[in-house]
Amino acid sequence: MAGTYTPNDAITLARQFSHKIPADVVQAYVCDAVNSRIWTQFTWNWTLASLTAITCTNATQDYTIANSDFYRMAWARIVRTDLSPVEYREMNQKKHLSPVVTLRGGLETIRLFSYEAAISKLRLDRAADVSGTIVLQIQGEYQKKPTKIDDTAMSTVLDLPDHYFHVFFEGVRWKLYELSDDPRAGVMKIDSEGNAGYTGQLGVFMTALFAMQQAEDLSDGEDVAYPENPLGVPRDNFQPRVFG
Repeated sequence: MAGTYTPNDAITLARQFSHKIPADVVQAYVCDAVNSRIWTQFTWNWTLASLTAITCTNATQDYTIANSDFYRMAWARIVRTDLSPVEYREMNQKKHLSPVVTLRGGLETIRLFSYEAAISKLRLDRAADVSGTIVLQIQGEYQKKPTKIDDTAMSTVLDLPDHYFHVFFEGVRWKLYELSDDPRAGVMKIDSEGNAGYTGQLGVFMTALFAMQQAEDLSDGEDVAYPENPLGVPRDNFQPRVFG
């Protein structure tokens, strides 16, 4: 999925639609701002890396992440590596978990995790209960920090796949309009219900970005299960059953 386009490609093309405005001074900032906006929109698969495995310590709830390019967690699992075969249990991510001093758990009871930014640590929903030969690890995937685009990186190939280069281009075009006070840049508007709307080139960029996210967002790859009859709605053919 490696791409071939560079930031220079986007700048060269976008300037054709911006009256060829001088962009030498701002081109790196424009490309970096747009790249960061796209990068942080979603946990794109090309922005992910494997978390360096963290070995759990008895009675410990918070753990330091070793990866220096860490931006945010994508997925995590609790793993017992002393078993053969190795056993894995997926965990669900929460925005915040409280410290728990006395409650402890293992492979079958640790089910939640959070990233606590205030202490820069990954927190389990309870402290690990590790004794004897038990070895528990936290494994998973995280989203890397976006690589900064500066003047020296304008000819470096983007991490973005080629089939999404048009999204980057539309973003660069919008940013150039904005910095040159071109009315074609557009604005964001919030309606009375709190919904955001976009006009002009900003609207073109955001529409492309949302379409890109929709194309990549496969959730867990599972269909949502609905009950045959909604709760609280009686069935026309319902017959009460009498138990003797």
